[in-house]
Amino acid sequence: MNVRKIDPRDIAYIEDQCIYRVYFSDREPDAPEIEAGNTFEWEISGADIEQVIDWINENRLDRAYSLYLYTDRNHERILYHLISKDRYGNPAATKVDP
Repeated sequence: MNVRKIDPRDIAYIEDQCIYRVYFSDREPDAPEIEAGNTFEWEISGADIEQVIDWINENRLDRAYSLYLYTDRNHERILYHLISKDRYGNPAATKVDP
């Protein structure tokens, strides 16, 4: 982890209405040789990050997941990876890719 002091005046604008994308997977993380598995994709807006994580925890059903911040810049869709957890709730070594 890298930490550095910043100047808060270098921001052009703040976006209050974030869009998140959540990708759940029921693939077995303990069996990487098994590539197949279902993924379930959701887009969430009108919520803050804590509400999104609460929703994930209520709906993940022991599945692995990855959470992304979604943005559209110059007609290019961009996902910023925020967090991934395995089906046990531990930090995941691999992401559930879109």
